[in-house]
Amino acid sequence: ALLVPPGDAEALERAVSRVLDDPSLAARLGSAAAERSALLPGEDDAVDQLAGVYRELTDTRR
Repeated sequence: ALLVPPGDAEALERAVSRVLDDPSLAARLGSAAAERSALLPGEDDAVDQLAGVYRELTDTRR
């Protein structure tokens, strides 16, 4: 990942330029992103998890 400070447009521009100028960096970042996304819940699982959180919150307030 390339991290830039929030609100720093120049840092964002530099980071994007690095990726555009370096195909191997772009490939590595893309591969890492694909690996990471495979570990995240799918849409249905994410909705189920969020619904579970809401159920827990509403159950504890009763």
